Amino acid sequence: MLEPLLDPISEPPTEEDLSRLQESFASRLSYIDEQLSVLLTRLEELRLREECWVILTSDCGQRFGEFGLFGRIASPLHSEQVQIPLIVCPPGLIEGYRCGAITQSDDLLPTILDLFQIENSLAGTSLIPLLEGEMDQIHEHVLARHQDSELESRSVRSLEWMYLQQDGPEIERSERLFQKPEDRWEVNDVMQLHFEIVEELASVVAQK
Repeated sequence: MLEPLLDPISEPPTEEDLSRLQESFASRLSYIDEQLSVLLTRLEELRLREECWVILTSDCGQRFGEFGLFGRIASPLHSEQVQIPLIVCPPGLIEGYRCGAITQSDDLLPTILDLFQIENSLAGTSLIPLLEGEMDQIHEHVLARHQDSELESRSVRSLEWMYLQQDGPEIERSERLFQKPEDRWEVNDVMQLHFEIVEELASVVAQK
């Protein structure tokens, strides 16, 4: 088991700091993996595995030097910040698969309520039709937003595009557009080539 990093890193971080930060994060993932195994084993021992849904997710991503940023800095909202894991293991699952659909955290509670056949009017969408193979996609776009006293950041993700927008009381609006999944690291801004896409995705932000 790797030891977690407890001391703050220097400013700017050195290569040694970055390596220690990555190892610290890896140690946390190793610990989660180990404890998940303990949980699943215990459910098997209690003969509850055939009755339980196991859902694993996170609240947000983590930066490891992308765009010179580290930690949970929320601006701008690139994929490393807003793309989080969602692993759903239903009772009796023998073989899993990876789903390419776009989902959002707001979908999780409606999904759980749907499992218990509880009607709701929450903002999210149940993922049950997706999990049961009845649908390939449930969202055309998903929106992320973060605001502090100086800056508001927004992102819109579709299968083909990642659109970033930010502004503030004293900060002029900026926009960027990246083609997905080709531009995995979001380094090639193609906004000047696709004004119609920018307009479409900006309207998604305006409607929310």
